[in-house]
Amino acid sequence: MQFWGWKKSPEDTVKESPTVETYCTVVKSLQTKGDVAKAWEFVEQAKQKFPRSKEVSDLYVTLAKNKWRPEIERLKKLISQGTNSVALVQLAEIYKELGEEEEALSLCVKAIETNDKDDIPHLIVGQIRIERFYKDFFEKDGLLAREHLERSVEINPQNYKALIALAKFYIQIGALKKAEQKLRDILRFAPEDENIKSLNAIISDLEKPSIEDVDFLLTTVEQDRCLFYSLDGGRSQKREMVLSPDIFQNALDSLHSITDVLCLLVCDEEGTLIAHYARENVDFNIYYEVTSCIYQNVQNSTRHMDIGKFQRSEVSGPFGCIQMIAADNILYTAFGSSESRSKTVYQELQNFVSKIPIIHGS
Repeated sequence: MQFWGWKKSPEDTVKESPTVETYCTVVKSLQTKGDVAKAWEFVEQAKQKFPRSKEVSDLYVTLAKNKWRPEIERLKKLISQGTNSVALVQLAEIYKELGEEEEALSLCVKAIETNDKDDIPHLIVGQIRIERFYKDFFEKDGLLAREHLERSVEINPQNYKALIALAKFYIQIGALKKAEQKLRDILRFAPEDENIKSLNAIISDLEKPSIEDVDFLLTTVEQDRCLFYSLDGGRSQKREMVLSPDIFQNALDSLHSITDVLCLLVCDEEGTLIAHYARENVDFNIYYEVTSCIYQNVQNSTRHMDIGKFQRSEVSGPFGCIQMIAADNILYTAFGSSESRSKTVYQELQNFVSKIPIIHGS
């Protein structure tokens, strides 16, 4: 079977070269061909195989946008004709699903300003903030998540999604009495809910913290960078990631055959150098100084702009290009020469990151 000039099928193509670049090329070709169902199949495979790949994530969002485009345009038209809180909320929900959180948050703010008696925009803001909190452990996200979810429940005492999110949130930061109250609130209208039974069982097995002040607990989570209890993994402990250079060595060795990458640096979330690769006659220390300067600036900017933790940065110029990716609390930076294409360097960095086995100490 010939596939857009290739002698192999899409299945055989990704099997022979299971890289981010190959998957993305296959998906884009299928999309161009008009085989949307097949494109979805392969982009979902890519998301599972490369969950940390921003390129795959961006491609997934592009496909989803195409799917939702008619509905997005319809809702935008309604909003342009006059303030429409229902359309604002519906559009916010779509953008949330697409991962465009800032757009979703902005629409929710407008919806709340239009109609503060609607519980759904508060729910959406709470859901976005709580996911950021679980990922980044920023106290501010936790506070805003709680504020909006509680407001959602205040408006609609039977908003199950808000109540269960609050119950899980309180369990995981250690506010167990508040969690129990939310579970009791759910039992009033859903007495047979199995989630409530399992969550109550978890609470009964946990040692009660001496302080249940939410502000204090959120501050502790941010300082320790771990939850009081993780519903995904049990009782949390303050843990440090084991970052030995050996973890990255195989992937670094593979760079010797890559001509587009002059230097690649691996740093921890504080910016400390862990491992590196540099071409012959290339001084990696110079590139590390550049990396430290850029990383410090973007860290400060993202925190100030309230857009979560740093994820990616790109710098291009006559000197060449710099690609930076943060994944699993590790910073990866690749430098390309003036002859290198920025997109190619980014793809090589994506492939490098996808090869890293992340190991956590207990």
